[in-house]
Amino acid sequence: MLVAKTADNNRGILVARGRFDLDKIQTVAAEHAEKKPAELKISKEGDVRVYELRDEKKKDTPAFAAFVDKNTLVVTPSLELTVEAVKNAGTAPAKVNAKLQAALDKVSGTESVWFAGVVTEQLRKAMRKSPQFAELAPKLESLTGGVNVTDAVKVALRVNTSDARAAAQVKGTLNQAKSALALFAQGNEEAGPLVNDLLDNLKIGTEKNSVQVNLEITRSMAEKMAKLAGELSGKLNPQDK
Repeated sequence: MLVAKTADNNRGILVARGRFDLDKIQTVAAEHAEKKPAELKISKEGDVRVYELRDEKKKDTPAFAAFVDKNTLVVTPSLELTVEAVKNAGTAPAKVNAKLQAALDKVSGTESVWFAGVVTEQLRKAMRKSPQFAELAPKLESLTGGVNVTDAVKVALRVNTSDARAAAQVKGTLNQAKSALALFAQGNEEAGPLVNDLLDNLKIGTEKNSVQVNLEITRSMAEKMAKLAGELSGKLNPQDK
């Protein structure tokens, strides 16, 4: 379990579990930081290697990521909180932010990769600017999810809200987005068939105060996705041929 000492509920912590190749990640990250320093900065805080991620359009909202070990990644909106989370990982008694702990409790931990994150007040403020999410923003609590990889890739997401009515609203919003994608598929000869296959395997339901989103990507679908990505890349970068 990742332990982070913080009583500030307005600062979010995202925890992701999986099997990470740290040497490869560090090499790729270093190359990217050298090419695009405005997007990624790498620093050392004691023994903690911190990755500062920035969006050119949102320079005032960076994210700071660090690996606790080869199985655990933590991301927060501040350098201090990320370093604190890493240094306090595994200590007892647990001092995890109560909201983050509630999110972690909803994860089984058996997935190939899983994550848990809290909807912060900062994120709610941004969501209120959209008429579609203004009413829902105060009722969203956390997002958890996992990916299992066998002969197929199974993605399971869970949006946790404060009440059943909010969960039903989130489900309705997601179904609207699903319908919009279906319309897009009808007008796109290249990606349309694949999008339709994905939508057929996309299931959205509710359970009490939570919305469950499940998607199964079969091997044949994954192969089609890879082929389509290659074709699109060739069109966007014809000089690479």
